[in-house]
Amino acid sequence: MRTQHFFYITFLLLINNYIQAQVGIGTPTPSSKLEVVGAGTTSATTALKVGNASSTILTVRNDGLVEVASTTQGFLPPRMTATQRAAISSPEAGLLVYQTDAPAGLWYHNGSNWMYIINSTS
Repeated sequence: MRTQHFFYITFLLLINNYIQAQVGIGTPTPSSKLEVVGAGTTSATTALKVGNASSTILTVRNDGLVEVASTTQGFLPPRMTATQRAAISSPEAGLLVYQTDAPAGLWYHNGSNWMYIINSTS
């Protein structure tokens, strides 16, 4: 009897390492912890809103635009070194990053080259 209990407990402990709950909305086979699939063809102007208790933070609109809205916070692009930026394979035109080492600042890819966004002071 003890041997049988030992095997049941061992089985439950081992299977627990392999079972992960996944939630899928609009898909029978979610590929991550939470996957939401939809056509985005609602009658409203937005297909998806991400928010907190006080306001909407991110809106993905039906026309494909993303709107980041806040009156108290700014947009924080990905931060990386020049070496990390140069290691991005096949960057899309319009990609924006903040380079942390010299010359520090905003850089964007124009489809062919990385361009430094120069701040002008007068």
